[in-house]
Amino acid sequence: MVKTEKKTEITTEVEYGETGMEFTLSHEGFSTMLKEIVEEMVKTMETSLRVAALVEDAAVRPAKSANIKKLIDRSEEFQSTKEAIDKKLASDFELCQKYADETFSGLREVMDFIKSWNIEEFKARHGDSVTEAKNLLEQLETWRQKTKFLEQKRS
Repeated sequence: MVKTEKKTEITTEVEYGETGMEFTLSHEGFSTMLKEIVEEMVKTMETSLRVAALVEDAAVRPAKSANIKKLIDRSEEFQSTKEAIDKKLASDFELCQKYADETFSGLREVMDFIKSWNIEEFKARHGDSVTEAKNLLEQLETWRQKTKFLEQKRS
């Protein structure tokens, strides 16, 4: 019998929010998801006959069924591991927020332009003005230079 491994992937993206850079899945959202995963893990352990049998044999005799959840929740090692994961997650989100702010905040005008620019509006407003077209191309070149580092990071 081949058992397939269940894989869980949690991701987030950075976007421009009202007040600055925001994650599509916040630190709180990640924490909630991790807590749900841990709760599912504990439930799985609780229903495992092998674990229940080991616990009953070793520690909980005469009880008819071991309370695996209580044993896990009372475990100092389990609690300290959960705390370490929470601290690491908070620290990682702080670093990610700092990186996102430093890297992308200054590029908001580029993203706003990309979202809103319309060639028909440009033509209606400026017609065939070579000066306006030149100004636009110069602005685009300035932004291209400003965003060059992003291309370098990809390779």
